[in-house]
Amino acid sequence: MAEPPIHDYQIADSDGVDGIVFALSSRFHLGDEGEKVVRRTYYDTFDWRLYQAGAVFYEEKSSSGHWLVWRYLEAGRAKEMQRLDGKVPRYAGEFAPGLMRELVTPEISMRVLLPQVEVRSCVRLLIQYDQEEKTVLRVALEEHEARPPNKGKYAPLEATAQVVPIRGYPKPFERMSACLSSELKMQPLEREQMEAALAAIGRKPLDYSSKLNFKLQPQSRADAVARLIHLHLLAIMEVNLPGTRADLDSEFLHDFRVAVRRARSALTQVKEVFPREVLERYKEGFAWVGGVTGPTRDMDVYLLGYEDYRDSLQQQFRGSLEPLHHFLQIHQKSEHQAMVRKLNSPHF
Repeated sequence: MAEPPIHDYQIADSDGVDGIVFALSSRFHLGDEGEKVVRRTYYDTFDWRLYQAGAVFYEEKSSSGHWLVWRYLEAGRAKEMQRLDGKVPRYAGEFAPGLMRELVTPEISMRVLLPQVEVRSCVRLLIQYDQEEKTVLRVALEEHEARPPNKGKYAPLEATAQVVPIRGYPKPFERMSACLSSELKMQPLEREQMEAALAAIGRKPLDYSSKLNFKLQPQSRADAVARLIHLHLLAIMEVNLPGTRADLDSEFLHDFRVAVRRARSALTQVKEVFPREVLERYKEGFAWVGGVTGPTRDMDVYLLGYEDYRDSLQQQFRGSLEPLHHFLQIHQKSEHQAMVRKLNSPHF
């Protein structure tokens, strides 16, 4: 028999956690395990690669331990939990060998994991017993609040109730779920906690993409369309600059350069909109930006492809490439430092 899934419900503000505890205690044989504080920090890449893959990844801290958790959005259950002794791995290569690494690595590739939102929850755990005092069900009542990672005030989120089944006891699970939905009129939780937390701090998943997705109207003026396109490309450049300067991962510089190249191209593709002197000034300026960022991107590309280059050789020759790898790493850092000095210049 398949184990029933965990059910999550939204607790109405008018009911509150105390009201739900009172209502359930009058209907079921329950024990109250008290409260604990759980802190979760949700991570994803800058371009939301995990969310696009249908997963969420977070660090969880409580009195029960320190964990990394991978969940699938569709199922809503923990797919993998790994005890964490130190800091959260930021790059694929920093994960210890195991299932967690196998789940994360193909999705994030070369990108760095960044904290997206922090959630603090007060969790009250109720245990349902049968006549023999065996545990047959758990109900977690949770009050949540969210903030940007490590800064600012917390914003309240909707309280939730989670019904957690015990294998071999389907009936208590069915009765509790029916009570919450039918008698207490609770609605199933419609969105993942990370989505609700992001909304509370004014963000949403997929709030960055380097793709161009304009819906232009045939009757639009050419100058208005050119302005729309260039402002969008400017926003992509600006949002990628901090990651480019900090060298967080190679994709910040890549997306920045693509936006610069597209902006330069758009200047010539949209005809007779800008004055000639303006066109020449910005064509020259974007060419300069492309030039000063090119050497760093070249080193990034060599390093990204290094393992493939190495693996194309016979086994006995692969070790001989290590001096080249070291050479590329040193020159990438040198070129990046030179690039940042130019990006910090008044001319830029």
